[in-house]
Amino acid sequence: MIECSGLEKVTGLAKTMMRDFHIHATAYREGNPAPDNTVAAVLAKAAELGLQYVGVGEHLNRSPKHPAACLHALVAEFRSLPPNGTTMKAFVGAEADILDQDGTVTCTAAQKRAFGLDYLLAAVHTNPASQPDVTRYVDDEHQRILGVIRRCAHVDVIAHPWGQGVRWERAGAIRRWSFDLVPDAYKDSIIAAAVRHDKAIEVNLGGKTRVDDQGYVAFVCELRDSGVKISIGSDAHAVASIARGLDTYAFLQGLGIHESQLWHAGSA
Repeated sequence: MIECSGLEKVTGLAKTMMRDFHIHATAYREGNPAPDNTVAAVLAKAAELGLQYVGVGEHLNRSPKHPAACLHALVAEFRSLPPNGTTMKAFVGAEADILDQDGTVTCTAAQKRAFGLDYLLAAVHTNPASQPDVTRYVDDEHQRILGVIRRCAHVDVIAHPWGQGVRWERAGAIRRWSFDLVPDAYKDSIIAAAVRHDKAIEVNLGGKTRVDDQGYVAFVCELRDSGVKISIGSDAHAVASIARGLDTYAFLQGLGIHESQLWHAGSA
């Protein structure tokens, strides 16, 4: 088990690693917005925590909760803010859904430009109701990720690969989710494709402070050894949750991942 218990374990070189490119400003959604979770609030908290680079955005998909108008408003707030007086560099982005094995995503290259986005995450969002068999889910996500990497030059980061797997555990479909359920050949192929096509792969602990899935540890070690760019993502949906990104820094530090391997918007 690897413990990742926040800032007190982030020392030396790791402090220059502090970044987060998966933070949601959930004031900008329909149905259940969090009015206080604005772009300004996100950036203020990120600066307080000492992040060097930060990205803020929201989902852009086919859900009625996430219409294009909300993302337009989010970007408008981001662009209207004055410099925050810190050395932190801030960027605005979005998280698109990967819809199929052809790599179709819910934000085209033209839309990315029209929104004025600095970067784009792409992720699979699914659940046991749509695909009850976990083996088929694992295979389907593998094919969707490969499709995006190979066909979508405008996507910058593959967000939380196989991060939905825990839903099969919560639904009682499997006893326990682990990255050991993802065949090595699948992991190898997406890493090789990401290196070839210059995509970053996100490390996202899903809010955990202890990483007890040795399959996931092995996967991140493979990312490290491959030289692929790694994007840090807290996946925070509330300002208070941004601090959990510090656990990711401690985790990566413990695995010996160097700052030079970390992705940030504009680093390509």
